[in-house]
Parts: sequence; structure tokens; C-alpha cells
Amino acid sequence: MKHIDIEVEERDIARNPAYREELIKGGGRAQVPCLRIESNREVRWLYESQDIVHYLQRHAAQSAEHNQTL
Repeated sequence: MKHIDIEVEERDIARNPAYREELIKGGGRAQVPCLRIESNREVRWLYESQDIVHYLQRHAAQSAEHNQTL
């Protein structure tokens, strides 16, 4: 996500069974893409590509606004 200046850890569930198991246990299915979001001690999982893109764009915009006010 370099073009919007957000670091996102990529995990390959096909090459690492532990990542696949974590995805199934946490999100309920082994579907990719998936974005794991941790916020306020809660975890949620986004599976739809458009939802992921919109979330990341909003997050980047909020981060940019916050950085401008500092």
C-alpha cells in the first residue's frame, strides 16, 4: 500500500498453514484477500476487495489529516 503510505503485513496462507488456520479461526473462512483490522482491542475481518480498498483509503485520509494538525 505504498501509494497511500500505509504499511500492511502480507501473509500467504497457501505457503504457511499457521496463517491459514489463523484466518479460518478468526475470520471464519480461508478466503483472500482479507484485511484483519485491530481497533480498540477488537478484531474484525474484511473480505470484499472494495470494502478493503475503501477502508484503507479512509484510514489513509484520516492519518493524513491527523499528521497535518500536528
